Amino acid sequence: MTAMTEMFGVPRFVLFGICAGADNAIATALADDRVTGIILVDPPTHPTRRSRLRYVYSRIARRGRPHDVVRWGLLAAERGLRRAIARRGGSTTGSRGSGKREAPPLPQYRAQLTRIVDRGVRVLAVFSGIHGAGYNHPDQLFEWFPALRGRIDHAYFAHANHTFTELSVQAELVDTVARWLAKNFH
Repeated sequence: MTAMTEMFGVPRFVLFGICAGADNAIATALADDRVTGIILVDPPTHPTRRSRLRYVYSRIARRGRPHDVVRWGLLAAERGLRRAIARRGGSTTGSRGSGKREAPPLPQYRAQLTRIVDRGVRVLAVFSGIHGAGYNHPDQLFEWFPALRGRIDHAYFAHANHTFTELSVQAELVDTVARWLAKNFH
C-alpha cells in the first residue's frame, strides 16, 4: 500500500480477499488506517443451532427414502464422533495439522468486526453455498452478530462454489461488488 501511495498518490484502499485472504483483509484493516473498505469472500463461518437444523432438514429432504435417511444419519453421527475424539486428542487422524483454516472464536471475531466498523471501514461479507451448517442462510451473519445488522453489508450465493467458477455466478458477484463499491466509495 505504501508503494501504491508513492507511485499513484492513492491514500486509501479497499481490500478484496477470498478465504484466508479474507482473514488477511480483516487483519490488515485492524492494523492499518489506510484501509477504508474490505470485501470478504467466504470469511470465517460458525454454525448456529438454527443453521444446523436447516442443514439437517435439507439433507433429509434430499435423501427421500427412510432407509437412505437412516443410513445418512448413522454416517453423520460416526463422523461427528470421530471429530470429537480427535479434538480430545484421542486420534491423530483429526483435522489438527491438516492445514485446514480455523475460524477465530466468535467473541474474538465479533470484536474484530466491531472494531473495524466502529472505525468507519465499510465491510461487504460474501458467502458461497459450500459451508453446510457453517453458513446456509442469507442472514446467518446476524445470527452470530445481531448488533452488526445494518453496519455490515452481506450477500449470499447459495449455488456458488468457493471460487465462483461458474460464469453466471461470477457475473453476479462482480455486479454485487461493483454496486457496493459505487454505493460506498463514489
